Amino acid sequence: MKKILDSILILLFALFLTMAHIGLFNILPTPLNTLNITFLVLILLIVFNGSGKIVWFSFILHFFMDIYSISPFGVYIISGTLSILFLYWLHKGFFTNQSLLSVFAITLTGLVIFRILYIVLMSFVADILIYNLFIKFAWELLFTMLGTIISYFLITTFSKKFTSSFL
Repeated sequence: MKKILDSILILLFALFLTMAHIGLFNILPTPLNTLNITFLVLILLIVFNGSGKIVWFSFILHFFMDIYSISPFGVYIISGTLSILFLYWLHKGFFTNQSLLSVFAITLTGLVIFRILYIVLMSFVADILIYNLFIKFAWELLFTMLGTIISYFLITTFSKKFTSSFL
């Protein structure tokens, strides 16, 4: 019974996170609407939780994102899940601590991998304007990194459970 309840809560959290991402995309002004809430939460879960279940949560989350997006089905699932899987391996094997520098590097690496995979998969099905896309991705990278670093700082400052280990 507990596993069923946990699974339902994970599905509801993934659906809520998808709706928050879509809602903020439509509400925030132009440069701020590029903040990728899903990656922000997934990166913080990788850093603070470190469980392999995050990859499955990423699959469910990107499935919901794929349902609500205008891109062809499977683009978000493949690019999002593979980038989070790579970030999970990177965090377990290379960035083993919870420092601000490792959060910065994981966010940068994850978003770059996600967007490279996204561009490659989208280039198979549609003609895309690379210039406008790179500007949008640069804004996304900037605001997602700022959001992740600020969230990390707030969590480590006000939480007794999660402490940061600076280099």
